[in-house]
Amino acid sequence: MRKQQHHLVILCTLLGNMFVSGNVFAEAAGNPDTRQEQLVWVETIERNGFAGQVPTVDPLQLAEHIERLRNELLQHQQQFTRTVEETRLGAGDAVITAIMPGGLLYAGYRKRAHKLAKNNLATVTDDIEALTHDLEASRSLSSTVAQLD
Repeated sequence: MRKQQHHLVILCTLLGNMFVSGNVFAEAAGNPDTRQEQLVWVETIERNGFAGQVPTVDPLQLAEHIERLRNELLQHQQQFTRTVEETRLGAGDAVITAIMPGGLLYAGYRKRAHKLAKNNLATVTDDIEALTHDLEASRSLSSTVAQLD
């Protein structure tokens, strides 16, 4: 009797998973706002004669999306700049390190937090520079496309 209960539990679990996954796929198939249906596909032919399809990209929407991402990264950059300043070791931290038991652990933790904040700031700054370059290229592309039309 014990073994039958295990089979019943497994069967119920499988049926439940099938029901849930079936609903998810049905919603995705019936939803006209899915990402796949919004794309317009264009056929391309390479130099070697290989044919393929790629989605077209609206340069203006791309530029707007890059601008939004860049603005978000600028906010993160400001936050990381504040974090770098807040985690910098100061005179008070030196006193705590020297006087308090476990002060070296405290100093190590502060130094680690400061280094992590500096690394995050450097990464975000690099990402902002890359997005700025991409934004300029996208705007250049959209102006070229506008001239061709």
